[in-house]
Amino acid sequence: YCSDSRYSGFMDRTSFDGSRLYNQYLVQLADSTWGEPVLLKSERSYLFTNGPASVAGDGKTIYFTSDVETGKAAQKSTFRNKQGIFRAEISGNEIVSIEPFKYNSLTYNLMHPSISADGKRIYFSSDMKGSLGRSDIYYCDLVDGEWSAPVNPGAPVNTQNRESFPYVHESGK
Repeated sequence: YCSDSRYSGFMDRTSFDGSRLYNQYLVQLADSTWGEPVLLKSERSYLFTNGPASVAGDGKTIYFTSDVETGKAAQKSTFRNKQGIFRAEISGNEIVSIEPFKYNSLTYNLMHPSISADGKRIYFSSDMKGSLGRSDIYYCDLVDGEWSAPVNPGAPVNTQNRESFPYVHESGK
């Protein structure tokens, strides 16, 4: 899950513009009892938002929402970053080998990924050009190791309002 929880009563995580940072946490289930949340650390954990995530069927590949720009521009309080999707691997309590999604942009948001059980289709929310509303659900298919161009399935999936947080069940629905 993702949360903007504090490290402690004395220490907080905020971005360069002062907003609270979200990070991913892992909680183990053992004998019908949930353990304590553990931060999934990455090179981005302390400076950038790492939001909603989807773990692929292999249990090791993670797709997550994070800030697109990580350079000096992102450190200015007047800069308004866009959200993008990133692919990485989970290794213990760490997120490693982070790669940006092919269609990330500084002109629109890509966020809230949901990967199919077979890893061949990814759904996400975006406000890219061509959206029917404030944001729409899109998908891309993995073809020969490359993600296809984003597809907007149109109405009735998308409306003039904001569609966010898509979810694909392991059955494909």
